[in-house]
Order: sequence, then structure tokens, then C-alpha cells
Amino acid sequence: QTRLKLQNQLLPANAPRSYAGTLNCIQDTLRSEGLLGVQRGLSLSLVREFSKNFFRLGLYDPIMIKIHTGDTLAPVWKHFLAGFTSGGISALVCNPLDLLKSRVQAVGRRGA
Repeated sequence: QTRLKLQNQLLPANAPRSYAGTLNCIQDTLRSEGLLGVQRGLSLSLVREFSKNFFRLGLYDPIMIKIHTGDTLAPVWKHFLAGFTSGGISALVCNPLDLLKSRVQAVGRRGA
């Protein structure tokens, strides 16, 4: 998918395409790079998803404790604020991993 997106973004509209579609891209990658070429970037994807969920879920309760004191139920807006904050921090921290994953996936035999 990353290679297809880059092909469509970087080439002019009338330029010949390397890949006709998703299946053609997978077949061509399998033929030229093998299964490892198709799975390129998978380990970074797993690290990114683990990290994102770690921060998103791991920060929610500490943030709730900071913004809501007392024994009563917290109002919905505080839950929203805690979720928004923990999600924002996780996105900010994990964005470099996403960029790295995309670059690793884009590099193939073509050196894109």
C-alpha cells in the first residue's frame, strides 16, 4: 500500500506506473524480493501499535487521577479530556515510528 501511494503521489498523471494495482504490487514484490519484501516494515508496525496502545491506555488512568479528585463519578467531559490527552501524547510520541515504518516499506528493489 505504501508503494502504491508513493507511486501515485510522486509520478505525473500521464507517467507509466510500476504497479497496475494492489495484487500486481504484491505479485511483483514477491517475485523480486520474496516474502520478506512483502512483509517489510511489519516489525516496525507492531512496535508502533504496541507503543501507541501502551501510551494511550497507560496514561489514561494517571491523567484521570490528576484531573478528577474525589469519590464521585467523573463527568463525561473529564473522561473525554483524559482520552483526548492520552491519545494526543501517544500520537505525538509514536509519529516518528510511523514515519520510519513508511520509509522502510517504501524502500525496495527500486530504491524509492
